[in-house]
Amino acid sequence: MNDPVRDPRFWRERAEKTRAKAESFRVAEKERERLLKIASEYEQLARRAEQWGTSS
Repeated sequence: MNDPVRDPRFWRERAEKTRAKAESFRVAEKERERLLKIASEYEQLARRAEQWGTSS
């Protein structure tokens, strides 16, 4: 799979890294929540990429 956008692992890795970054923002709750929301959106993209892979 050459296109990382269609690779669910790409999005899951981004989600994991974003969650790790969010954990470093223990004092700044607003930024932490924003990063966790982004991680959740990456997970949604990973699920879509899985669907794209099965429909091709």
